[in-house]
Amino acid sequence: MNIRSVLVCLVMLALPISSFALEVHVALVDLPRQEAGSNVARASIAARGHDYFPYTLGGGFTITCSFSGGQTIPAQDAKNFLTGENVVYVPGPTPALGSYHMAGFETVPSGQCPVCTMVYKAMIVNALSVRLEGLGINITLGGGELEVVRPATFTMCKESDDQCN
Repeated sequence: MNIRSVLVCLVMLALPISSFALEVHVALVDLPRQEAGSNVARASIAARGHDYFPYTLGGGFTITCSFSGGQTIPAQDAKNFLTGENVVYVPGPTPALGSYHMAGFETVPSGQCPVCTMVYKAMIVNALSVRLEGLGINITLGGGELEVVRPATFTMCKESDDQCN
């Protein structure tokens, strides 16, 4: 068996490992919501990733409300890991709801409940990239990337001024 055959065999064995090793999931830590009649939105996510090689795991979300005039609240974080399963919380470092002031809430008429949209995602990027060159073979292993994106909606209600309920 020559060196070229050995390299081809090694690559054939490594491809399934590098192709199926990356996993990424994203979940809400708790449902996004308004903080009791205020202009504050509360939200948090957990990005969970796994790989057999070094990787970067990141998560983030944006919150946009119909009354915010196009303002988008971004939150994100990323960390590097050597291997295994790990979690990144946004905001972090623990699974707790963050508070985000939503501009324009004062323009919402009393008794109304406009909708806000949260788009949250997780991404994992394999940090290992091996390039085998020579003997007529040029192959790059690793460097894979996966992303998961999900939406959630919630309302932000302004209490009615009507005192005769």
